[in-house]
Amino acid sequence: YIKMEDYQNAVNALSMGAKIDPANYSIHYNLGISYVKLGMMNDAMNCFKECLKIKPNDSYALYNLGISAFQAGNLQEAKDALNNYVKINPNDVNARFNLSLILMKLQDFEASSNQLREVLRLDPKHAQAKYNLGLSLFSKKDYKSAIEAFNSFLASHPNDTNALYNLALSYLMEGLHTEAIKTFKKVISIEPNNALAHYNLGYTYLLIKNKFGALEEYEKLQKINPELAQKLKSFIEKVKD
Repeated sequence: YIKMEDYQNAVNALSMGAKIDPANYSIHYNLGISYVKLGMMNDAMNCFKECLKIKPNDSYALYNLGISAFQAGNLQEAKDALNNYVKINPNDVNARFNLSLILMKLQDFEASSNQLREVLRLDPKHAQAKYNLGLSLFSKKDYKSAIEAFNSFLASHPNDTNALYNLALSYLMEGLHTEAIKTFKKVISIEPNNALAHYNLGYTYLLIKNKFGALEEYEKLQKINPELAQKLKSFIEKVKD
């Protein structure tokens, strides 16, 4: 049934098999895979847990338990399973990357940064790891290192506006206003209606006492996002001529 991709009938047959032979690893494993294919992640998790009762620290069961738990939204269980998996398979790039995604969702940015650095040690060209490392570092307020990570990503994706915007924010938070302005402008050159870029460009202008530049961005924002325009205006009004 699995070879024919008839996963519902596979589940029916394997469920019967598991009742007859509950200590059979292969039955529980293939049942788990069939549940994954049907999108039934909680059932899949239970099958992989049964596998681990039969074969503790089995790599295949640990990995699939981690992924199915992640997809089911059970982040702590996913983290535990993949942590155990990478102890056994430390050079598995995909496992480490998925573990980093789980850690980011758990807002453990120190741990996610460490996993992403390991991903990049194993695969230096892993672009998404570079970008996510920037996000993790930004989230833990390590703006200087975030700048390095975003620039590393942008070396191969120079017009990615999400990376450029986050790089500009990192420059802003690090107090590098000239670089922030230049980078926000690049975002706007690619996406002229990017309201957040206009807003933050205007805000950065105010930080260097360029009220005229901030007013220009306010005028543009009025047409794109009046609510953000008003927010910027409230900051402009606090600045003395």
